[in-house]
Amino acid sequence: MKIVFASLLFLLLGAGGVAQAAEGPFSVAGVDDEQEAYAFLSDLQAAVKAKDRAAIAAMLSKQVKVYHDGKLESRTDRALMARFDQVFHQSVAAVILCQPPGALWANWRGVSIGRGTVWFGPELQVSQKAYDRNPDAYKVGDRRYWKLKILTMNIGAHSEQQATQCP
Repeated sequence: MKIVFASLLFLLLGAGGVAQAAEGPFSVAGVDDEQEAYAFLSDLQAAVKAKDRAAIAAMLSKQVKVYHDGKLESRTDRALMARFDQVFHQSVAAVILCQPPGALWANWRGVSIGRGTVWFGPELQVSQKAYDRNPDAYKVGDRRYWKLKILTMNIGAHSEQQATQCP
């Protein structure tokens, strides 16, 4: 009897009896709605094209990391904005502007623009203390508490090489 029950339970649960949530191409990065990722890219491209510093600043994580040729150079949005022209120089702008939405890809780091020149993903918009008290209240998919932000930028030779491959 136990074997029959265990077999039935396996068939129901282990063989797809329970509906699984569909995963999108960016789910691994915490972005379940791919249209949201495409909209973020479009907004970023518009801000870069217009050289709108305020719009770009609003898209930065508070703890954005900027690496120049692999070396960590800044860890905050304020530090990045103080060096805006060095970070958002012509080759980085070209990589962002040349990125077709269909070529975005993701891994645990976030959603990638280019081959890792810019990474974006969800960032918690409440204090860490509030989150620690009740993490179940702040599910990653709930955009009341999570917003897409630029998390990491890799500049220098990496972005310059990619910019030369832009049409």
